[in-house]
Amino acid sequence: MSMIENADGPADFADFSQSLVLTAPDELDALGLGDVLAQAAAQHPMLTSQLTRVDGAWRFAAGTDFDAAAAVSEIASPHVPGTDGFAADLTRAFELASARLDPAIGRLYREEFVRRWGEATLPDIECEE
Repeated sequence: MSMIENADGPADFADFSQSLVLTAPDELDALGLGDVLAQAAAQHPMLTSQLTRVDGAWRFAAGTDFDAAAAVSEIASPHVPGTDGFAADLTRAFELASARLDPAIGRLYREEFVRRWGEATLPDIECEE
């Protein structure tokens, strides 16, 4: 609570988060994960709450709109799970998700979907031979 009381605005604590890393079933894709997040948000309005400062006072609203498609990003990792490289990719995914949080507009719930390189849909990359 002191984090909020001592903040000038939501940007001061926008990247505060609690994280969890899960192993997803092979069949799950970013669209399917978005559907799961939307269902969870519908059952738990606090996941889409807004915290704004109006005339010097904090205003809180729960159950704001949730955009499931915008809540999920997919990242391709060239590293094998369990390696230092994959761990670094998970850390980067956490950093990206944290940077996209914004309590002023109810963006409290974001996922970075990390797949092995060969399992994700990637743009074509040109290589010099």
